[in-house]
Amino acid sequence: SFLIGRGGDVVTGGAGADSFIFKETPWNGGHITDFTSGADVIDLSGLLAASGYTGTNPIGDGFIKIDSDASGNARIWSDLDHVSPGAGWWMVTTLDHVAASSLHLAQGASGWLIT
Repeated sequence: SFLIGRGGDVVTGGAGADSFIFKETPWNGGHITDFTSGADVIDLSGLLAASGYTGTNPIGDGFIKIDSDASGNARIWSDLDHVSPGAGWWMVTTLDHVAASSLHLAQGASGWLIT
């Protein structure tokens, strides 16, 4: 497991299943260099709790969005308007060489996970 900080961390998990844990929205978006859909997970439970989220659909409720950059890398965003009105969307992380369409956000027994 990797506890991701707020300063734009660049993380490489290596072989095997990895968990990338975000307890808060970072001040600067980072990169996960080797995320593997279906094996690795991104845990947004702490980030969503810190944003006051208590719903059942963080994407539909406008707390999280997933899109692609110009190179096709997936990006995860957090809308801090819910914490500080006017703050807008902040980059959480970019998943290098991962298509946004391959990612899924769901609430499981251990919290809100992107797989």
